[in-house]
Amino acid sequence: SDVCSSDLVHQEDSPYQQVRVRDDQLFRYLVLDRTFHAVMWKTDPLPLFLPYSQLMVASLAIVEEPRRGLILGHGGGSLAKWLAHFWPGLEMDIVEFDPVVVRMAEDYFDYHPPANHHVRVRDGRAFLNTANQTYDVIWIDAFARHMIPFHLTTREFFAAVRAHLRPNGVVAVNLASSGEGSDNVRAAAVVQTMKTSFPSVETFAVKGPWKQGQTKAENLIFFAGEPITARGYEYFEAKVMESAMNRVLPPESIALLGTHRRDPWPAGFELTDDFAPYDVLIGRESSVE
Repeated sequence: SDVCSSDLVHQEDSPYQQVRVRDDQLFRYLVLDRTFHAVMWKTDPLPLFLPYSQLMVASLAIVEEPRRGLILGHGGGSLAKWLAHFWPGLEMDIVEFDPVVVRMAEDYFDYHPPANHHVRVRDGRAFLNTANQTYDVIWIDAFARHMIPFHLTTREFFAAVRAHLRPNGVVAVNLASSGEGSDNVRAAAVVQTMKTSFPSVETFAVKGPWKQGQTKAENLIFFAGEPITARGYEYFEAKVMESAMNRVLPPESIALLGTHRRDPWPAGFELTDDFAPYDVLIGRESSVE
């Protein structure tokens, strides 16, 4: 699906980026500075369309009776909208730094926050610094391929995430990757840094929904937390399959288990607030396609 063959529905500049909404015959897209951030079926706005998001919600399968969740990075609101329908009892804090993006989710992507969803226009780390709640599930989806907020990658950040995670909670992180050398260095650094707070990290490498020739581009999904550390991957796999069969996870999540990365990550840089080298975080080959 080529963005050039789509019609512009809305465009405005936020304080941070150019925000566009585009339509083609089947889909609506949220495009932030030339990067896709959300895709929605126009005939059925509810299902999670992007494979990475279909897998990211799998953390719910391994948390016993989750009651409260946190999303850092709202985009088109796909995750929050899906949760409101399939997990209506889950109280949610949703944190997005761009007020225009928050408005797009409501005006163009059919996200209507229920009473137990609290949408906050804040920087994710600033929110964690002042929040006194703890969470059963935390989703971090604030990384575009070309714009990694470094303060959401550091040892100090993951320590704050762990401090806001309940003892049996799970965190899931989405990191877009070209699959090329410099992006692999970046991914290894993020894993190395996560491990300062979370001893076990499971990785999945999920391709996009459209076959773009021989592209290596993928979304790396990292899962961590006590259920991962204590029970291991086989437990995760079994619980995801059970939850998908019970229709509380997307049916596609079962097939996406096949993207599990079994090879350990090579040693990476440990990123700290004082040491987060820009070329590692941006991925040196990341000129816009």
